[in-house]
Amino acid sequence: IDRPSSLLKPPYALTFVDGILNLRGELITLINLRVLYGFPETGAEADKVLIFEHGGRKYGITVDSIDEIVTTGPEDLFEVPTIRDPEAARLVSGDLAGCLRVPSRPSHSNPVLVLDQASVVRRCIADARFEAAAPDAPTGT
Repeated sequence: IDRPSSLLKPPYALTFVDGILNLRGELITLINLRVLYGFPETGAEADKVLIFEHGGRKYGITVDSIDEIVTTGPEDLFEVPTIRDPEAARLVSGDLAGCLRVPSRPSHSNPVLVLDQASVVRRCIADARFEAAAPDAPTGT
């Protein structure tokens, strides 16, 4: 869907949460993967929201654009090739389900990395617990 121009901003929002989207009466948390994984911001605000469901809840991932929607299954995934940037590899390697090549673009040589939604949700929960446990500022005592 298109990213709404206004989002609900809960108090004490986590750093990787862009806000809450009200979609037909259903509240959906918008996760900013660039912030979650520590990647640099592009300077442009994400235009689209990709919504997925996990454990009976819906989540949204803010994305720059959506080029194509394809239907795939686990049989279409192959092993993740070596990621050249060691820092990027360290940040996302545990959350990858595999790679796929988009069938409609056989000339497109770059594989598409596929995130495991359960792993992304677990990372968000772990990061939320870490942020909640971290002190806001030194108390001086």
